[in-house]
Amino acid sequence: MLPGPVAPRVAAGAHLAFINQRSERGFHRLLRYAEQTGESDSGVHAVIAHTFNSHTKEVAKRYLAWRYKRNKHFANANADPLVVESTHARYRDEATARGLPDAAVSAHRKQSIASATLRENMSTENTLELVTRHPASDTADAAFQARYGTPFKDALPDWNGTLETLLAHRSVRAFSERPLPAGTLEALIAAAQSAPSSSNLQTWSVVAVQDAQRKGRLSVLAGNQAHVRDAPLLLVWLADLARLEAVAARAGVQPEGLHYLETLLVGVIDAALAAQNAVVALESLGLGSVYIGAIRSAPQQVAAELALPPHVLPVFGLCVGYADPARRAEVKPRLPQSVVLHRERYDAHAQPAGIARYDEILAGFQARQGQSDASWTQRSVERWRTRESLHGRDRLRDALNALGFELR
Repeated sequence: MLPGPVAPRVAAGAHLAFINQRSERGFHRLLRYAEQTGESDSGVHAVIAHTFNSHTKEVAKRYLAWRYKRNKHFANANADPLVVESTHARYRDEATARGLPDAAVSAHRKQSIASATLRENMSTENTLELVTRHPASDTADAAFQARYGTPFKDALPDWNGTLETLLAHRSVRAFSERPLPAGTLEALIAAAQSAPSSSNLQTWSVVAVQDAQRKGRLSVLAGNQAHVRDAPLLLVWLADLARLEAVAARAGVQPEGLHYLETLLVGVIDAALAAQNAVVALESLGLGSVYIGAIRSAPQQVAAELALPPHVLPVFGLCVGYADPARRAEVKPRLPQSVVLHRERYDAHAQPAGIARYDEILAGFQARQGQSDASWTQRSVERWRTRESLHGRDRLRDALNALGFELR
């Protein structure tokens, strides 16, 4: 049992990673925490009350509502319906009046346990089945609003955990010292290898870097970005044509097609698809990440550091780890769909108005984050204004030639 709302068990924090998230994942983690630790409702409610804030309100309220729905479902099948229904009614009314789960509501809940069968059937699997049948539209609305910085007016599809994970993506640049669990890297690579690959050629590879000194040197090459050093894992994704070249050589074939721009482009696309699959997988595990495009600022030096053979290009890096809870990243609003979505044929008429609105939304978001309130238009123009703004990537063609790519 937890000792109470004032001093909940410290270990609960590891299981309650949903805190400060409006997410399906957080909701599921709370349920699994309750099952795995054997905590009663009062114990779980104590943790919620202790950590309760505006960000967890929806998750906590959903937990309470589904706990009630789930318990009533099993109670009606395994106990006296009149007794259980009356007790749960008091439980529900108390929860609604208070707006959050607490020990008083939990007391009503405990009175509703009319048989051992009821408790045996209150498994996480059964609860999640009920949740799946009745997705919460408020969670979807919150996710779309966070992604676009404004209420989403269109009808939303049935909600699920995959959509929740995707829309909740944010770049994490502040990592904790918590090590990655054993098997994490292998799980991420399996997810990456499950991505589509052009003609199943699989023209990508990845180098996993965990050595602190090597991460430090790569950080310098990538513009002295601290998170490259601080993340427990750095993945450098590669467009790898060397493997196919070696396969052709063993078959006694001169692979002329490998020397064309199209083939390199296939490798870059394959690497990007694989990496994004890994990002979705790592976020489903509660991890965070950030892409490092500055790996391309010094591709020859990166290739030397990683002992890459000719015809292998370092495309980008990916920092992976647990986010530092003290420096939590937020979901950054994106361009409205009216700017990026074209139906049947390309039509730019809606872009000026959509971009103007987005400039306001992003400037406000950045100001709230303590960043510059420069608009997206200003930042984008500055990013491409001069060749110097490319930070060395203006010499990429020369670097590709040096790495063995002819680019016919």
